[in-house]
Amino acid sequence: METYTKIIQNHPLFQGMDGQEIETLMKRFRAHIQSFQKKSVFWDSNQRVDEMGIVLEGNVHIERIDENGITCLIDVLLPGDSLGEMFSISQAPLNTTFRILKDAKILFFNARRVIESPVSDPLEVRFLQNLGKVLSKKSYSFSKRLADTVHRTTRQRLQDYLSAQYHIKGNQKFTIPLDRQDLADFLFVDRSAMSKELSKMQEEGLLIYHKRDFEFLDKMPITDKEEED
Repeated sequence: METYTKIIQNHPLFQGMDGQEIETLMKRFRAHIQSFQKKSVFWDSNQRVDEMGIVLEGNVHIERIDENGITCLIDVLLPGDSLGEMFSISQAPLNTTFRILKDAKILFFNARRVIESPVSDPLEVRFLQNLGKVLSKKSYSFSKRLADTVHRTTRQRLQDYLSAQYHIKGNQKFTIPLDRQDLADFLFVDRSAMSKELSKMQEEGLLIYHKRDFEFLDKMPITDKEEED
């Protein structure tokens, strides 16, 4: 687990904690790391989970399959992203499938004890406070994305997504983790319409792209980075 110390310490769930405090919690929460191969499913729809986790390596797709068997990409998790918080707390069955896009390692831990029982330990109180902030931010992000699918154009959705990737990478040149179809699914837009919009943006001198590689040019309008709590 020492190999991934930086990823774990930087996660908002452990904000304000030092290495020793995090190690103490990991022991209490019976933390363990599991490896998964590409295309494998580790959590499936209607399953109940007791653990939450943090992606340490690889990519994870969160997918929903509708009544017609059509797969919709809900989210993409990269190293440092967490998963399962709400479902491990509520014990509600999953309504999505968690699929490995790229060979992955995930840190799992069971925090249900501190959620279900009265807590007085300052370290556990701090964890619960951090967990509340993480859940609040995820809820806000999901609500915003849902609203954007109704009110924003294909170009605006592309601009928001690519701007977010730009902010994450901190560079005008960056590679996104999605292929064209996955990107269209993630943005809830038609693939051909999205491809046409990307071509227009390139013709207008806003960006240059090839497959998953993008470069913002000076004329590209960049959506502001979301403020961290």
